[in-house]
Amino acid sequence: MYTLPLIVIAILVSGVFLFRGYVRESAIFSVVFIWLTLSYQAYYSDGLRDVSVIAYLALIVLAGLLLGWREGILVSVLSIATIWLFAFQEQQGTRQFTIDPPFGFARDLTAVFILSVVLVYIMIYNLNRSLREAKLELQERLRADEKMKLQTQYLTALHETALGLVNRLELNPLLALILDRTSELFATTHVGIDLIDQDGVSLRQVMGRGAFSNLNGVITEKGKGLVGKVWESGETILTQNYSEYAHKNIEAEKEGFGAVIGTPLKSGPTVVGTLVVAHIERQKKFQQDQILLLERLAALVSVAIDNARLYEEAQKEILERKAMEQALRTSESLLSKVFNNSNIAISIVTLEEGIFIEANDAFWRLSGLSSEQAIGHSSLEFDLWSQPEDRERFVQALLEKASLQNVEVEFPCKDGPNRISLGYYELITIKDQLCILCMFYDITEKKQVERAFKESEERFRKVFQASPVAICITTLAEGRLLDANQAYWRLSGYDPETSIGKAAEELDFWDSMDDRRIFVEKLKTHHSVFNPNYEFFDTTQNLHHVNAFYEQIEINGE
Repeated sequence: MYTLPLIVIAILVSGVFLFRGYVRESAIFSVVFIWLTLSYQAYYSDGLRDVSVIAYLALIVLAGLLLGWREGILVSVLSIATIWLFAFQEQQGTRQFTIDPPFGFARDLTAVFILSVVLVYIMIYNLNRSLREAKLELQERLRADEKMKLQTQYLTALHETALGLVNRLELNPLLALILDRTSELFATTHVGIDLIDQDGVSLRQVMGRGAFSNLNGVITEKGKGLVGKVWESGETILTQNYSEYAHKNIEAEKEGFGAVIGTPLKSGPTVVGTLVVAHIERQKKFQQDQILLLERLAALVSVAIDNARLYEEAQKEILERKAMEQALRTSESLLSKVFNNSNIAISIVTLEEGIFIEANDAFWRLSGLSSEQAIGHSSLEFDLWSQPEDRERFVQALLEKASLQNVEVEFPCKDGPNRISLGYYELITIKDQLCILCMFYDITEKKQVERAFKESEERFRKVFQASPVAICITTLAEGRLLDANQAYWRLSGYDPETSIGKAAEELDFWDSMDDRRIFVEKLKTHHSVFNPNYEFFDTTQNLHHVNAFYEQIEINGE
């Protein structure tokens, strides 16, 4: 009679366990407690013939559903063993069982039916719940699989795009590939790329496809239109209806865009451009996962554009460097030819110690030294300076002026007179070391010619002045008196202090200037004229008869 209340109590206690999250513990408690209650009822009532034994079948099924097939088999074995125990006791007569009256039997049978219904309800409820959970889990898995499949497609596309972008280094082919990949990923032909100009104040669409092809070259200011807002905010912007977008661009609206999504292209924290995707069809919309896809694609594109720009800059730098290297080689070749083939003696020495670094053959000939003898040695080791103090003063003067010019330098010569040259000195830097570029122009022969000319001029002057023949020198055009010797001054009576520099007309050399012009033409024709009967009056009006000889000469180009 206490079986049903105990079972109800067991179910309530199991509900408490279940509410607190102890699902398996609740199931174990319910199965064990109900099995013990049924066995107790049968043991102390009618044994094998008690109606509680009928409920074993429902309990076995419940144990299998709630706890698993192993636990279900265990309950089955225990139940069968109990049934055979009751049968053995009745066979041996160890216990006497009485047949219940009709109402008592009906009561027990009703209790068993109620228990069986409850157990069956629990089984059906748990089975339905398991089916619902399985269905929900299946739906979630299908959605997850679909999402995973879509993500896999996106990742595969991104991976292929990344490989394609990495392999493209020229900017324009790279931009074309980016647009192609973007069109494939978003199933639209309307894509465009804008890049910030070098001035950093405007955004220019460098390439577009579909409706965006009509906007190539269009400049967008920061904050103007969806693209300008993406640039300004540095964030992705999505509108499902561009005509209703608050900051729409009038020119872009004419293209009939529907859903538009734009994301920034960044180099570090700096926005360098934008990537825009659009639909013309009004029914097509962008999903949330496509925003993430576009942002990931933009990250790849940003890196690829940076790489392409770095590649172009590197290529430009390489070309410039090659041009510089070629120019340097040409310059070095020319310098080497000038350095080694020049008649000007050139040497390079260090500033501090005067150690020879390089020199050409002209210098070795001028100085009387050799490269084997001088390279790596100081100029102070040779007879190139009278005193070390002379070089110190020279270095100080060079440091003050940075260059020295027209310095007369005398090189000692063992086999003859010393060589004289004009020196030019310039400070230069070679491998972070301050050096002196020395250039010497040999003027030994020039000095010798000047000396010989001076000596010749002195000899001519002595002969000119000592000659007993009256000699004068005048210009051809005006007859201006340039010079004359003492014999001429004595013969003519003119005073040299008042006569030098005056023209023939001023000195009354000629009776008529027409006669002089005829004489000049004759002299130009024959270069020399001899007049054996020349007569003239001196300043005291004495008449002189002389042989006159005229010769055309050139003085200072005249």
